[in-house]
Amino acid sequence: MGNRALIEALQTYLAKRAPDKRQHIFGQIVFTAPDVDRDYFMDSIDAVRGAAERVTLYASGNDYALRSSQYLHGAPRAGTAGDTIIRLPGLDTIDMSAVPADALGHSYFAANSGAIYDMFRILWRGDPPPQRCGMSNRKGSDSLTVWWFNADACKGNDMLEAGVMLKRFGDLARTRVVANLSTLTDPSQIKEWSLILKRLDGLLAPAGATPAGTAK
Repeated sequence: MGNRALIEALQTYLAKRAPDKRQHIFGQIVFTAPDVDRDYFMDSIDAVRGAAERVTLYASGNDYALRSSQYLHGAPRAGTAGDTIIRLPGLDTIDMSAVPADALGHSYFAANSGAIYDMFRILWRGDPPPQRCGMSNRKGSDSLTVWWFNADACKGNDMLEAGVMLKRFGDLARTRVVANLSTLTDPSQIKEWSLILKRLDGLLAPAGATPAGTAK
């Protein structure tokens, strides 16, 4: 429900700025599992999406908290996937239905390392979906794209650790990982850090290259 506060805060903030000063004020705006009326969200997003370089919506078809809210309000919620998933120009909608979560299915974006990594990647580098792990696109009859997140391709903490290493140490990150690998003797640790090195190489690959674990 914090998405409601975010939408209203953005609307209030933008209304106080001149029309020619409302573009790309923010780097990223991310809506996670919004318990917001679907139609209200679609009307609101039109004014909001130009205020950021990228606007992302995480939705799931297994969010039982939102299903209950939909029953209570008698209207689809913006964070629900399936037939009512939102497709809009200028909005990256990510279908996270494959991500396991708690019994209510409402905390998938914070309870899965792959989902956390995807959000980390957005906020850190602002990468579009094709450059992030496990993304495949699904176009609707209106030719607008929804991105489906492959949880199996992106599970594990190695991606998150590789991203944190690169963010902290920049170009020296690979040297540090290789140096750490050379000191290890435990097979399980060697395997773990070898995976981190593989993910790091994917992050260091030239722009436009397919990252490790990406599903086309």
